[in-house]
Amino acid sequence: MDENTITMAFNIYRSERQNLFQANDELIEAKKDLKRKEYKVYVDGLIDGKNENDRKMQYITHTEKDIQLVETKERDYLRAQMEFDLASYEVSRVKLLVAFLDLKNE
Repeated sequence: MDENTITMAFNIYRSERQNLFQANDELIEAKKDLKRKEYKVYVDGLIDGKNENDRKMQYITHTEKDIQLVETKERDYLRAQMEFDLASYEVSRVKLLVAFLDLKNE
């Protein structure tokens, strides 16, 4: 276990943490945009169906791209969370190996 391996593990961890934060930020913004679009659709009177099914279909028609964007951002967030978890496990493994090697050298 050399210093480069340890440094690389911590650099990847830091990078994945930043990616996770960014993915979360993008997901929050996509959800806000969807809510804004939902509000605008109702305020502009674009939802005028006679029954719940009609209104639901009109809503989906007017917000489909925004809904898809939220779904994409949710998948991106989950992927970033997984990558962060893997980087976290690697840091833990490196810490354990360093501790083991320290004990072995005593």
